[in-house]
Amino acid sequence: MIPRASGPTSWGAKSSFAEGRLTADTSVFWSNYSDYQTFGITNAATGENFIADVGSARIKGVEWDLTYRPVEQWRFDVRGDYLNARFTEINAVSSDYAVGDPLDLVPRYQLTTSAQYDYLWRGKSGFARLDYSQKGPETSRNRSIGPWYYGESDIIHTLNFNTMLSWSENLQVGFFAQNLTNEQGFANPYNYIAAGVRPRPRTFGVNFSVSLH
Repeated sequence: MIPRASGPTSWGAKSSFAEGRLTADTSVFWSNYSDYQTFGITNAATGENFIADVGSARIKGVEWDLTYRPVEQWRFDVRGDYLNARFTEINAVSSDYAVGDPLDLVPRYQLTTSAQYDYLWRGKSGFARLDYSQKGPETSRNRSIGPWYYGESDIIHTLNFNTMLSWSENLQVGFFAQNLTNEQGFANPYNYIAAGVRPRPRTFGVNFSVSLH
């Protein structure tokens, strides 16, 4: 059965300040879901899992995106969201969750900030960008298995760097560095059943982009 959304409502606004150098885009939303289904792992070693129709849920949240350009070459962004996603009604035959429990695998918040510098090098255009992101914890629960069947992921902090140069009309070359802080917390809530996933370790590389036309 596919979950049904009823009464989705949203409100948003876009604004511009300081002669267009600062822009803001925000939205608030909430939705009610019936026949909400969940997925869980019962045995990590054998891969056994379950899909259950739990009941009704409500998701409320806010999203935002702020951009500031103090000068033409520099750009600063702050964007993210906050979610309150919880069960509002539980089916009589279900003992997996209780009213008020958070929905599985829904991060409570996400935040990204970035700084980008656009430059010219020997007549060629390029950019360099530094990004920092933070993802709030996710949870997983199944009360019918036992009170111990509950997991919560870590708060994940990630720092990335990326630069790209347009060498010609058809060729772009660049360099990237991902997870500079080598974050190794659990990115999902299944570490309590030995199925936790960690972010990719610190990684460096080069990018090539070729356009044929």
